[in-house]
Amino acid sequence: MTRIAFIGTRDLEAVPHEALEAFRQAALAAARAGATVVTGAAPGADQLAATLAISLGGRVHLVLPWETYERAWTRWALAHPGVTRTVYDPVEHAAWTESVFTHHPAGRRLAHGALALHARNYGIVSGSDLVVALPKDPAGRQGGTAQGLRIARALGIPARNLWSERDRAAAAEALAHHAPMPVPAPAASWGQQHRQVVHGHPRQDPRQDRHPSGAG
Repeated sequence: MTRIAFIGTRDLEAVPHEALEAFRQAALAAARAGATVVTGAAPGADQLAATLAISLGGRVHLVLPWETYERAWTRWALAHPGVTRTVYDPVEHAAWTESVFTHHPAGRRLAHGALALHARNYGIVSGSDLVVALPKDPAGRQGGTAQGLRIARALGIPARNLWSERDRAAAAEALAHHAPMPVPAPAASWGQQHRQVVHGHPRQDPRQDRHPSGAG
């Protein structure tokens, strides 16, 4: 089964309209094709991709840095058929942890929460057939999105930065090769059920974004 990783900025207002629209269309195309949309459940790009896939009854896999991460939104998402999750465990997912030390420039200096967030990037990207990225900056050098792109390069997984017109075209072409699947009745959106949606993603209590230890 095809897995497509969707990674990107929390600040969707910082990206060009054409990049954001390409990201939306990629998530919808992945869902229609029957691919599994893999995200880290962060507000912004992650939740946007997952919510769009869920709206079409698509398959979504969430990779969480800890059990309570984005708890309200993940609870809503997991209530839908076809949505699954993996929670980062430092013992079970030793390769994820090692990826932080290998690919992050400050990996060994990160606090526990930041380490978990970056470790889960390996869980999102590894095993995927394609990475669709919507970074905050054109070069994709900031934050977790940069880490995801570094991992993709190291693993030889195609990654498309949607700031680039060429990469937007390449992502659309890759997704067009997947045969469309029947689309079930749309699910109720997260915004309809819970709270205001801004640019396709819900507002979230920032306290749920913190590691249980309070670090990072």
